[in-house]
This record gives sequence, structure tokens and C-alpha cells, in this order.
Amino acid sequence: MIIEPMAGSGFMPMFKSDGWLLARSSYDKGRNDFYSLKTMGRHLGTNESFLLLRGSAILLTAGKEDEIGAITAVRLEPFTLYVVEKGEWHWITFDEEGFALITENSNPVREENAMVVMTESKLSEANAILAEMIS
Repeated sequence: MIIEPMAGSGFMPMFKSDGWLLARSSYDKGRNDFYSLKTMGRHLGTNESFLLLRGSAILLTAGKEDEIGAITAVRLEPFTLYVVEKGEWHWITFDEEGFALITENSNPVREENAMVVMTESKLSEANAILAEMIS
């Protein structure tokens, strides 16, 4: 048996097996709190799933084009699975109690992962959506 405690903050891989990875992600001030959005990422070779266990989290997505597209957001409900499809730009943000499990391919090729700094217009668009959702 393998036992992995879920302590700490931010993103942390917990277990890898047969091509998949189980990780946890939680509030990390300045990195994924409601006010720290600066980038979006995507995985070209794998879907990624999110399961909120406690607290509050908002998942933003922005299409699958080469550039970040129209931004949509959903407030995650606890114990409901959310799947970001491969190639879809995304970012997750948490309140201080937020904590989620994440699954994805454990061996993504570096070229399959992308992270971009958002343009000022996309950042304004995303921040307006977040402000409305957290008010």
C-alpha cells in the first residue's frame, strides 16, 4: 500500500502509474489565488481532469486555437469532475480553502505543454469575469 498525505499548497504530483498522474492543487497566494492570473497553459497531448474536494475554485478556459480565445469560466462544484480537453487553454484559481485532485498523462512531451503570458486585453477580459464571479 502507498499512502500519500495531501499537505502543502500549490500543485504537487502525488502518484504516477501506467501512464497517468494523480496530483493535487490548492491555494497558493500569488500563484493561483483569485487575483494572480497572468498566464494560461494547455497540454496538446493529454486531457486534464479536476475534482474539487473542498473550498472554492474557478476554472477558466479559452478555446483550442493557437492563441487564447474567448474566455469562459465555471465555478467548480465539490465532487464533480471537470475535464479540460487536450489543447484547451486553461487556468484554475482557488480561495484559501480550495483543494482539488488532478489527473493527466504522466509523461507529456515538453513540446506538448504550453504556457503563455496573457495579453492585456485577455487579462482584462478574464479579470472582469473573475470579479463578477467572486463578488
